[in-house]
Amino acid sequence: MTMRTRHFKRSHLETYVSFPDFPRRFDWEVVNLSPTGCQVKGNLPLRPGDTVSCELTVPAFALDIRLTCRVAWICDSRHGLEFLDLPPGVKLRLAMALYAKKAA
Repeated sequence: MTMRTRHFKRSHLETYVSFPDFPRRFDWEVVNLSPTGCQVKGNLPLRPGDTVSCELTVPAFALDIRLTCRVAWICDSRHGLEFLDLPPGVKLRLAMALYAKKAA
């Protein structure tokens, strides 16, 4: 696994992720989140380098985002997902949701 420097701080926020392209529901827990990716824990059969569509929901900030992710790494049941097509305005809204909660 190649380690890369993170450009954004990871945050813990009630967030849900689902994978609409898979025929059945899989159980996932979002471990942490940033404006450029997230770490999830679950049982979906993915490999590093795979590209997958996902839906990210952040209830506290009424964010529902459909995006494409690349599986950056896998360790046991944890997966690092890199957001590939997040529009700049949505990335900004997500950053504000993540970091505003710390100031409140």
